[in-house]
Amino acid sequence: MNRTVFYIDPQSYNNLSVYDHSLLKGIKDWQIHYFCNRKYDFKPLDGVHVYPIFRYSDYRKSWRKVLSYSGSLFRLMASALRYRPSVVHVQWIHFWPLDYLFVIFLHLLGVKVVFTAHNLLPHERRRGDGHLFRWYYEKVDAVIVHTQRTRLEMIDNLHIERKKIHVLHHGILNSEVDESAVRQRMAELRDQLHLPDGAVIFSCLGMQNKYKGINLVTRVWSRSKVFCDKNCYLLIVGKNVESIDYSEVVSLANVHILNEKVSNLDFEAYLRLSSVVLLPYTRISQSGLLFSAIQAGVPVLVSDVGGLTEPLAVADVGWNIGRPGEEPLAKVMEQLAAHPDEVSRVRANAEAFQRVRAAYDWAEISAETNLLYQSLLQ
Repeated sequence: MNRTVFYIDPQSYNNLSVYDHSLLKGIKDWQIHYFCNRKYDFKPLDGVHVYPIFRYSDYRKSWRKVLSYSGSLFRLMASALRYRPSVVHVQWIHFWPLDYLFVIFLHLLGVKVVFTAHNLLPHERRRGDGHLFRWYYEKVDAVIVHTQRTRLEMIDNLHIERKKIHVLHHGILNSEVDESAVRQRMAELRDQLHLPDGAVIFSCLGMQNKYKGINLVTRVWSRSKVFCDKNCYLLIVGKNVESIDYSEVVSLANVHILNEKVSNLDFEAYLRLSSVVLLPYTRISQSGLLFSAIQAGVPVLVSDVGGLTEPLAVADVGWNIGRPGEEPLAKVMEQLAAHPDEVSRVRANAEAFQRVRAAYDWAEISAETNLLYQSLLQ
């Protein structure tokens, strides 16, 4: 049996590179060729051949992105003709016609194709996306989703056959940055931001998109008297990619906004400085930030969409606001701001965080991925 797997992730940087590294580390007995983004900055794995061929993300103009992405796919086709993989595992797609044609090309070579649907449909949805992605899901040989809810949505809304969809959890994300460097950076940021000990620090981290509910957060913060307290802070750290309006909070003394991409070190430092990580998403299948926070032992506040609430069912590591909205978000945030002891109680429960980490351990996820590859070749 040919044991060659092409693992393809055009977005393999920041949290997504951690995801790939964690999954591939546990996949055994396959010759892995990893085609990633040139921004991939994680440690190389023994036995994994790494090809940083994607650079479309370097460009701003759409036509340059498409041209660059097309060139990367042509390189992949040439590699497939050379190495003849038995399985190709795709993590993200970006330009539907090209990605669809790539699957057809692989099938002509007799290659099985696995796709991980981190989200059922794109966050920035356009008219017709439902049809396009349904056709793509129908074309590939297996689809991985992270939650049972997403699987049911795929069956009910896109009418994908049940046997094709496999639920494999999203694992805990550990950036493996140097601990001493993180502690030093945390101390520097605490001084720069004038954060006193005991402050309740709410944070919105990572790329700032509207679907993440950042507009809900800014409205709640600006309109509630509870957050006038000097011991209450809001951190918004990450590139604003959708021209989100911060005008309601930008001038407030207890709000810090950093509108730029940050290094893995700074991300980890901001994360650990946080008392509560806010994830009041309006739509999502699963969130990498959720699992980064749990790995760091930082409580999370989530809305009941996608699989965000699933870790909270394993152990008490945060709060569920239910349906995403300004009123339920304000209610829980105000309670936590007024009762910092409740935040401290959850954060101090190391056993609860360890239970969730064990439930989303990468060893089992990698083993299930390995079995899926094997099943496609039987």
